[in-house]
Amino acid sequence: MELGLAGIARQHRAEHRVHAGVEGFGRAGTLPSAVCRARAQGRPPRPGVNRLRDFPAGSDLGRTTYVDAAEALGGKIHTGGVATDGSWLVRPTIIDGLALDAAPYCEEIFGPVCVVNRFATEEEVVHLANDTRYGLNAMLFTENLSRAHRVASRLRAGTVWVNCFFIRDLRTPFGGVGDSGVGREGGNFSREFFTEPKAVVMQIARS
Repeated sequence: MELGLAGIARQHRAEHRVHAGVEGFGRAGTLPSAVCRARAQGRPPRPGVNRLRDFPAGSDLGRTTYVDAAEALGGKIHTGGVATDGSWLVRPTIIDGLALDAAPYCEEIFGPVCVVNRFATEEEVVHLANDTRYGLNAMLFTENLSRAHRVASRLRAGTVWVNCFFIRDLRTPFGGVGDSGVGREGGNFSREFFTEPKAVVMQIARS
């Protein structure tokens, strides 16, 4: 079934939830997986490097716990995962098959982890995308301009990117909804956001 809606991705901060159309679901897992594996890692100034090193987990077991728990919760790790060489690195990871109430799907991981889910209708994907307490950014991919406007207006997020990601004009409002923040900065919004008004109240006795 051609929906004209390739997918929606929700960004909390460092974590993404991706909802892929039924026909494009296979590509949602295999193509990004191949890209993640093919990219050279290291520090960007070095020649040939096009992505940062894997995230170090350090003493914080949060990221590794989420990834390690994914398969136990019914998910499938297509690529990435936690390094087994003792380095505590979390590689760029793509997971699918998780229940909608699974912790790696619902909570912020603050690591290079992408959770993919299926949808069949526009109504379903909007519900899935909005079923979160976070709402910093959303990404919508579609070839249908009318659907792009319609779905973008229904997504509960501070910024909705259509067929792109992280294109930012500093004159536009930036901020999240829900647990992703209150208020906006950017352009004229910054004046209010970074200004602290003061009220001085004085009682004057009238003779």
